[in-house]
Amino acid sequence: PRNAFWPLMAQLCGFDVDLAYPARLQALQGAGIRLWDVLESCERIGSADAAIAPGSLQINAISALLQAPSSQLQAIALNGALAMKLFRKFVAPELYQNIQVLALPSTSPAYAAKTYAQKWHAWRVLKPFLHPQVGPQSGAKAPGGCAS
Repeated sequence: PRNAFWPLMAQLCGFDVDLAYPARLQALQGAGIRLWDVLESCERIGSADAAIAPGSLQINAISALLQAPSSQLQAIALNGALAMKLFRKFVAPELYQNIQVLALPSTSPAYAAKTYAQKWHAWRVLKPFLHPQVGPQSGAKAPGGCAS
């Protein structure tokens, strides 16, 4: 609940952060965002990335998404340093050579080196890649009084 991912996405895409999970996913898709995780699965005790057992990493397939003829993928935004490290290590560069790869600060509350406002400043680099929203939007409730 303290992770800033959904509040940041709500602020970027203009939806209510309190929407049910399926509605939040639908709002992301409406904005042209597809949610994907570098790891399909792993084993760890607790929520810290450092607690991931290295031998347990299962990389999530992305090649079909990147190579799809209908794909209009322009950017891949990676949430934190570990996501970037794993992406660079396990995803072949030729698969994303024409796609901008963005290393963004982790939205995890464990990454306390940046405030919400600083994370917002970094994550709003995604705005130019978003599709304009069609139809009425419910206002996004952003913590910390940040305005888009």
